[in-house]
Amino acid sequence: MVEPKVLSEEIVYDSDWIKIVSSRLEFPDGKTAKWNFPDFGEAVGIVAVDASRNVYLVKEWRLAHKRYVTQIPAGHSEGADTEEKLRKKARHELMEETGFDSKKLEKLCVGLTAGRIKQRFHLYLATELFPSKKAPDEHEYTELVKMPLREAISYFVAGEETTGFTLLGLTLADKKLK
Repeated sequence: MVEPKVLSEEIVYDSDWIKIVSSRLEFPDGKTAKWNFPDFGEAVGIVAVDASRNVYLVKEWRLAHKRYVTQIPAGHSEGADTEEKLRKKARHELMEETGFDSKKLEKLCVGLTAGRIKQRFHLYLATELFPSKKAPDEHEYTELVKMPLREAISYFVAGEETTGFTLLGLTLADKKLK
């Protein structure tokens, strides 16, 4: 399959957590088109599981949905271009959102948010948890939710909406911990 040729790209909007990129493409048949996409960069998500197989989720108000959403701890990882920086960001988010750090942090997978959105998410499994608190980001108010890992999976499968990376992370963590 022949890929379209990118003729030009321009950043038409840029903030601290999103860019909008406008691209001009030429297709194999010679036709051209203008496509735009949001670029969110890298993100991390952490499935924090204690020795009793409880998972720690966070409930946070999300503007895009105008309601509270329960999900795994996660965050945008601007400038994280190495595995070391991604792991550091994952630990930071874990401490900031749950009040725990972990002695063992394992990569579960790397995924793409969607085909028309540029964002890679890096999922980690955090075990051997211990208390370690960091102050939350400004305007970040979260509630910690602790429940058995299998119960959390059932909770979301039964219909409670959450993020795709939360569902994937919980499922992969459950499989890894069997």
